[in-house]
Amino acid sequence: MPAVEMPTGDTSIPISLLRDVADALLKRPGAKVCDPATQRPIMGLSTEYCSTVYVAGDRDSLSWRVSEPVGGSHKSCEPFFAVKDDDYPSSQVWVVGYVHNHPCAGTLSSRDLSTWPTDAFKPYVAMAEVRW
Repeated sequence: MPAVEMPTGDTSIPISLLRDVADALLKRPGAKVCDPATQRPIMGLSTEYCSTVYVAGDRDSLSWRVSEPVGGSHKSCEPFFAVKDDDYPSSQVWVVGYVHNHPCAGTLSSRDLSTWPTDAFKPYVAMAEVRW
């Protein structure tokens, strides 16, 4: 499980961790498979993967962590909404959000927008910015 230590009092999400996770998801089988004619995912070949982003630790030492990726179908994946961490009890683990790929670099779905908090006037800006 990737982790980044977070100094006490620092609540900013480490963007480098999210980039590393996103890059790793895109290297998995089927993560970028797209029908060139329709620009749509291909059932049975395209795959969405998700990882859960969370914070674990106690008030003196927190770290940002990411769960192992979960594979889904060509159009969705189900991340973990609770995480079991080998280092900390569940009372010291807080889910912050999720990272996942879209095989055809599609726009955010209404489900994506309801999962991450977003700016009402700039729906592509959330805790992390959507990039293609």
